[in-house]
Amino acid sequence: MSVRVLRLDNEKGKKASVLIEGDHFLHPEGGGQPGDSGVFFSDNCDGFILNTRKDNGLCVLDLKLKSGELKEGDLLEIERDDVRHSVLSRMHSGEHVLSRVMEDMRPGLSVYKVAVGEERTGVYLRYDGDLDWDFLFEAEDRAREVVRSSLPVETLVLPIEEAKGLDGLKARWDRVSDEFIRVVRIPEFDLIACSGSHVENTSEIGTLFVESFKGSSPEWEVVFSLDSDRDVLYSREMRRLISRANCRYDEVGKIMDRLGDENGSLRKQLAKVQQYVTLPWETRELDGLTFDVLHSVGLPKELVTSSCRKRAEGRSDSIVLALIDDGVGRAIPFMLCVGGDFTFDSKGLLGSNELKVRGGGRGGVLSGQTECRSLDVWLKVCRGIIS
Repeated sequence: MSVRVLRLDNEKGKKASVLIEGDHFLHPEGGGQPGDSGVFFSDNCDGFILNTRKDNGLCVLDLKLKSGELKEGDLLEIERDDVRHSVLSRMHSGEHVLSRVMEDMRPGLSVYKVAVGEERTGVYLRYDGDLDWDFLFEAEDRAREVVRSSLPVETLVLPIEEAKGLDGLKARWDRVSDEFIRVVRIPEFDLIACSGSHVENTSEIGTLFVESFKGSSPEWEVVFSLDSDRDVLYSREMRRLISRANCRYDEVGKIMDRLGDENGSLRKQLAKVQQYVTLPWETRELDGLTFDVLHSVGLPKELVTSSCRKRAEGRSDSIVLALIDDGVGRAIPFMLCVGGDFTFDSKGLLGSNELKVRGGGRGGVLSGQTECRSLDVWLKVCRGIIS
């Protein structure tokens, strides 16, 4: 369809935002769902629609120019990416089904946020109890049954007062500022205010597959996908794991628990041994700064980091650096402890092309991964950002 550019905003290089007139089929971002994308062209230019959004009730397109120049008043021909639109609609409708199932299964469980994606969708919920895989497997089964039931999915636009009279409507009324509200209804199953796009029948959603969950009471996150092949992929990986563990499928959990206990026991033993172990720390001087440094190879990370913290403990004038090398990986762990007598800009370290560092920290302690194994290079870079 064709739309007129009413205003050109935020023009920067090849990217720009345009305010367009009238109604159209592009769905704006909202309700945890990204806006529609696509392509555009006119007599003056062509390019890509990166996102669709609302600004004070009006439609804004975020664009990337491929060629030409945008001007106010241009008539743009736009084409929506229907494949992506369909995926997002299926994902969002699948989220409604899974969320309703989980809330029905556990009284007190409440979904408060979603992050709809093209490959995976996250469902964020609050629940004071515990969640486990048995619960999620049952929720997945129930959600798939709803999908197979081919229930209609209705999208209604209602006046606020009429919507408030609907029995069982779930809505965040504090976020509603318009005179009308958009409601998605699956008769006899779910009724919720939602600004996202949706399928017309649950059978269009496809195979819902819960991939993971994490969190602890009361904050939880559940991630699902709609790729029917994932059943096969996960099954294959499970068979590989069972083969390596030399056990039956129903024994994997017990083996993982035993390994966790053994790992915990080893950590406790290592903590006891640490007080009897002396590591080969060196003291180096560079341009008036004194560094305690260690490049360990093959030693347990916990042993080295504990020694690093202990060496820096209570010494405001110390600069302690440990590289924890396994002799194999491209990137290795590191720890840097800078005493309170110094000023230290960790951004300078993270931005170093020589060190290639990923990590973070606070209170003068920085840790993470680095691709640089040279203490000389490390000291040179550190000298430049510690004063």
